[in-house]
Amino acid sequence: MASIKSAVLPSNLEWTKPSSKGLKKPIAWPKPIKILKVSPFEITAFWNTGEIRKNVFDVEKEQWQCNVLFAPLLNPVVFNNVKIIDESFAWDFPMLEIEGKFYVRDFDPSKCYKESILIKAFEPELLVANFLKTARLKAGLTQNELGKRTGYSSKYISKIERGVTDIQIGTLLYIVETGFGKSLKLSEEDIQTAA
Repeated sequence: MASIKSAVLPSNLEWTKPSSKGLKKPIAWPKPIKILKVSPFEITAFWNTGEIRKNVFDVEKEQWQCNVLFAPLLNPVVFNNVKIIDESFAWDFPMLEIEGKFYVRDFDPSKCYKESILIKAFEPELLVANFLKTARLKAGLTQNELGKRTGYSSKYISKIERGVTDIQIGTLLYIVETGFGKSLKLSEEDIQTAA
């Protein structure tokens, strides 16, 4: 399944993700990681920046009326079926067919981030630090044991747990999957508890 961003679209719409080509260190672009609430034409989500943000699609709603690609999103039932696919707000039903290829309707996450309203900000380092330390202790592991399971040093695990180093969401997912043998699922309650 492809993303509609890779399809041919009207030139007045922005669908490109920023590229980190040529940069020595990749930049962590804002991405939604958990949808918390959806109502017609509004999405509230937890972002990898440690923030809860709300997107209100009033302006886009008017554009969708004139755009056959996005007109189905005017139906509240369809709109409320939003998911996060490839780090974007996306709708995979109904599928969009262009020249024999099927696409999901989605939005550029950096544009959604810029146009969103901040609801609540957390210190992401402390959110991850508390989560990782609690999970490690619950699993009965030392920092050294978790480090051996994941291939990271106990010093790095300690820095994450103290909130003194940055961590990419992919690294956190890897630590959870490899170190604990679990998958990471984040609920609104988890976010509120960590705050």
